[in-house]
Amino acid sequence: MGLTAPIILAVSVAAFIMVPIVILILGSFSSGDLGDPISPSLDNYYGAFSDPLFVPSFYNTIVFALGSTFLAIAIAITLAWIIVRTNTPWKRFAELLPIFPLLLPPFMDNIAWIFLTAPKAGIINRYLQDAFGIQPMLNAFSLPAMIWVYGLSQVPLSYLIIASAFTALDPAHEESATMSGGGIFRTFSKVTLPLMMPAVLSAGILTLVATLRAFETPTLMGIPGGVYVYVSRIFSAMQLSTPPDSGLATAYASILLAMTVFAVVFYMWSLRRAEKFQVITGRNYRPRILEIGRWKYIAFAFVMLYFFVAVFLPFMVVGLMSFMPFFSYTLLAGSFVESFTLRNYEIVLRHPFVQEGLLNSAGVGIASALLAVGIGFLTSYIVYRTKFKGRKMLEVIGTLPIAFPGLVLGLALLWTFFYLPVRIHPAIAILLALIIFKLPIALRAMSGSVVQIHQELEDASKIVGAGWAYTFRRVTIPIMKPALASAALFLFFSAFREVGALVLLAGPGFNIAAVTLFNYYGLGQWMEVSAGSLIYAAILFVVLITSRYVFKIRLRL
Repeated sequence: MGLTAPIILAVSVAAFIMVPIVILILGSFSSGDLGDPISPSLDNYYGAFSDPLFVPSFYNTIVFALGSTFLAIAIAITLAWIIVRTNTPWKRFAELLPIFPLLLPPFMDNIAWIFLTAPKAGIINRYLQDAFGIQPMLNAFSLPAMIWVYGLSQVPLSYLIIASAFTALDPAHEESATMSGGGIFRTFSKVTLPLMMPAVLSAGILTLVATLRAFETPTLMGIPGGVYVYVSRIFSAMQLSTPPDSGLATAYASILLAMTVFAVVFYMWSLRRAEKFQVITGRNYRPRILEIGRWKYIAFAFVMLYFFVAVFLPFMVVGLMSFMPFFSYTLLAGSFVESFTLRNYEIVLRHPFVQEGLLNSAGVGIASALLAVGIGFLTSYIVYRTKFKGRKMLEVIGTLPIAFPGLVLGLALLWTFFYLPVRIHPAIAILLALIIFKLPIALRAMSGSVVQIHQELEDASKIVGAGWAYTFRRVTIPIMKPALASAALFLFFSAFREVGALVLLAGPGFNIAAVTLFNYYGLGQWMEVSAGSLIYAAILFVVLITSRYVFKIRLRL
């Protein structure tokens, strides 16, 4: 069989990634509606450019993306420097705190900050008003609030990239600066940070792309305040307009896709440029640990402050709300114990859509994680272990979905399915959306692991007469098991929490728990959303603990 089957599989996946996007773009140039024959027209773009919300949405999209990115990178650099390069106490504990937001249930942080900073009824605003007579200053439904919430949520991604670079940075450059009389903070600002710019740039562009793709924050916090970005404009055209304006949605989606593709291309270009500034060597050394004296306790306090604001506070607020009959600051401050109720949990757990949705989410989460990892593994193997002429193009196409906002991908698949001669079951549609959307993560994780396997191990198997398939099955896969399991676990968590890519595809025929909770919020059932979020958190925590201590799988990439 040789490599024929894996290559056919990889090429087929590449074709499937491209077809929905091509159909979406063609649909944006058609005057027809979903399922209608393509009729060439620029009406959709005329409608988008003449939309009164087009320019404000563009401004909000750019400011939201840049603001969230700046906040996430600033916090991530500080956390990474403190944890990796200083003598901060309780390091083993501290190094886990920045990645905890990865385990938060879908849009829990958005719900929490709405409870805290809603203009009139928010807990913080009401407390300041009652205690000090200060008029409400904070507004959850504003652009600064969106930047604050989403920026905090993106710290883990930036931290993982920057912390790895801090670990691998040759300390000789910093030692030279110190010997020349530079202090700790001057050395950091004049030497360490400039040397880290390739990693910072990489993290920054990836965070920028993630922000352009963001769905929950712009929808939950932006739309109620009239603060539209392109993603929320697409959602409102498809879900909040009567009838749905699919033409306007496809035009906005194509424009947003162009923006994200441009950001990804710039990211790839920056990686090539970064090679000219490499300061990470192959020598055996340990990261330089700086003695910062009494500042180490302040540094640790900063790490704890981030954990409190980004994880503990949202979890605590949503947890309290889940035991209240309705949202009321007066009730919370005065008679919380008397009003304590489990009714919200009963409603959520008894709702057939939630029960079915949790099972469906687990099923498609597991299936999509395994398939995405398998496809990513095969594609990485073809790219780095074969001489297939189109292997580099396969890697580019496999990475391309990182530029697809989830809502845009869902809309593209929706258009594609309308033109197929057979009906696609929602479960298949959702599974395909998750595989495509998460494939870049699987591909990057698998690529790093495949490169680390020395060619000699496979060559030794071939020398004794083993074929490619036998070597792949008995040598390569066993070596890759830890990386495969870790990537699959990460993708399961990611798929289990996904909303944007699935909100247009899920429905009565196949419910997804995260989308059901999102719809609860749309109906104003905030307490039920809070209870559902806590149930989600419990499930994710059980899966994490079981994977770590029963199956010995670490959550990492």
